[in-house]
Amino acid sequence: MFTEIVTIAYFYQHGEEITDLVIAVAEHIKAHGQGQPVEITRNVSGVGNELHLVLKYESISDYEQKRKARQADAELQRLLLAIAEIIHRSSHHFYEEVWSK
Repeated sequence: MFTEIVTIAYFYQHGEEITDLVIAVAEHIKAHGQGQPVEITRNVSGVGNELHLVLKYESISDYEQKRKARQADAELQRLLLAIAEIIHRSSHHFYEEVWSK
């Protein structure tokens, strides 16, 4: 299992707007992503102006297939562009599950 975490740091004045946009992205991925697990998390401690979009994949090939489909999805790209215009920064991290019970 693989996990991709996209961290979105936003300016506080855009908190509600960015939250709505990230939820729209997650809903779009869930509806068009062949059942892709997706969730949004928020920091409980530390930096308070970050949202994290968490995506799960069965394999690297599953990731590649879904990434290519998302890149070709015009509506999703429109939503991502709207987010990019108002965020402070973003980062992507990719993790491989080592152990799970």
